[in-house]
Amino acid sequence: MLLLVVAVLVAARPSDAFPRRAAAIVFASLIAVWALTRLSGPVDPLGVITKAVELIGLLVALSLERGETRVGARVPAVYVAFGLLLAVQAGHGH
Repeated sequence: MLLLVVAVLVAARPSDAFPRRAAAIVFASLIAVWALTRLSGPVDPLGVITKAVELIGLLVALSLERGETRVGARVPAVYVAFGLLLAVQAGHGH
């Protein structure tokens, strides 16, 4: 649910820094917490795929924050990252 809220904020306010930073923090947090929980447990393939998609989302959010992406491609890139993540999560049953 948090990812959906952040995605809506990024889409609604693409020039505002807060949603871009929030997206980067959420993606980084998801990756870090998953990695910490896997230190003593098994690593499932779907979890790795999910983290790869989240890493893409993190990289997109960071590139938006630095302004490295063309203005016209910013919002669609975020949509793709969030859409992939939501699709993987929906298939995983979370």
